[in-house]
Amino acid sequence: MTTPSRLLWFLSLVGLALVGLARSECTWVDHQGPRPNSTWREYDTAKVGRASNKGWQFLPTTDVCQADLLRNFTVTSDGLTLPIYMTSDVDYSRVTRAVVVIAGKNRDTWSYFNLMRNARNLAAATFDSVSTETVAVLSPMFMTVADKEAGAPIASDLIWDGDNWSTGRFASLPENTTAESTASFDVLDVLLANIASKYPTIRQVVVAGHSMGAQMISRFSVLRNSGQAGESTTTSYFIANPGSWLWLEEGRPFPDPGCQGFDTYKYGLNESIPAYAKREFRSLGRNGTVTRAIGRRLNLLVGQNDNGRGDIRCQALTQGHTHKERGYMFKGSVTNITGSYPAAWTFDEVPGCTHNDKCMFQANISMQRLFIDENPPPPSPVKESSDPHPALFDLTDAPSSGEGEGGDDSGQSHDGPEVAEAEPYPSNQPQAPDSPKADLPQADGGVAALPSSQTPSTSAPSAGEPRRRLANQSGGGGPSILPWLF
Repeated sequence: MTTPSRLLWFLSLVGLALVGLARSECTWVDHQGPRPNSTWREYDTAKVGRASNKGWQFLPTTDVCQADLLRNFTVTSDGLTLPIYMTSDVDYSRVTRAVVVIAGKNRDTWSYFNLMRNARNLAAATFDSVSTETVAVLSPMFMTVADKEAGAPIASDLIWDGDNWSTGRFASLPENTTAESTASFDVLDVLLANIASKYPTIRQVVVAGHSMGAQMISRFSVLRNSGQAGESTTTSYFIANPGSWLWLEEGRPFPDPGCQGFDTYKYGLNESIPAYAKREFRSLGRNGTVTRAIGRRLNLLVGQNDNGRGDIRCQALTQGHTHKERGYMFKGSVTNITGSYPAAWTFDEVPGCTHNDKCMFQANISMQRLFIDENPPPPSPVKESSDPHPALFDLTDAPSSGEGEGGDDSGQSHDGPEVAEAEPYPSNQPQAPDSPKADLPQADGGVAALPSSQTPSTSAPSAGEPRRRLANQSGGGGPSILPWLF
């Protein structure tokens, strides 16, 4: 090799090294805060490679500022896991509020974690009552088959087909495990129960999302099974600019006689309820399910200028023609059901916002809902199920194919414009037999368990207790990047 060639080779190596360092560097900008003599830090979002199949090639770590990536968050008794980003700059003994943020269609969890953590920082510089040390932010990552093909998951990670994670369906991988009987809604139950049990001073938990993340929360807030551990800690649901709503009544503001499935789940409650919720839905019926949802704490938000169509399927168009219009129509529908807008719910039009997640999280009214509002424990308007964790052996879940959200995505601020086309709605699909319900980890008192320095009792449940049992506290089958810090 000639001297010039050696020099070029050396310089190329230096360049690659610098690129690697740039990727792993945590960067930020400090801003003057709204309050006198206040500042707040806005962290930059990590850049991550995406494969041609839209799957993620890796999960960023050191370039996600002030964050811990948990790779050993155990969801099931056979050690299946789910990645979670969480704030590392809080005082764990003083945390009074946790915000769980769900990513949009692209599932760029680190971006949503960063957006919510930046909103928290701004809120602390805006409102005297908000402190960065007492508000934890967490964001779970729902992996898909595309991610598996691209390389991001570890062997123990739960994997979903397409967008099935957003509708509460079962995971599909790993094979020969409890994945096929573990729903994404189960994962949220386990996470919320852990938050309630592991933060000793927690008072409020907010489950928040924008666009497809908001759609997931819209569905979960209505169908979440009664009696879940963690409900004693007040939980609220922040639902911003979903592409469509889980409609509570059968009527629609823009009926279309030729539109089949307009009231079928995920658009309504007529049929195809996910197996996670089917047993309680059969017990309560539609009216009872709606009554239970009315008693929960929902914060609904629409962007003042969010006039994008999002989901262009006929089922979504019966709800309205834009994100904003659908939000207002849903508010009117709920008011029609109850005679007045539910006392436990709020509805806000966020000034100046389009279909933009950053704008929807950082507006003053949004920060109030996310970081300030507290509410008394919701009433129990319906009789609770005697079994808080029913086993669903005889129930069915819709097949994985056909649950994709199609054109309902997200023109998220970091993702570009909305997708303009949608896949046709899957009608008259056969129902697949449901797998037995997964054994989700439980700690003492029925509270799900995260890896912790304090190992809960592993004694078998007595007769009459829920059949779910405590998972091994070693953290499951995957390697640990960072343990749960409690």
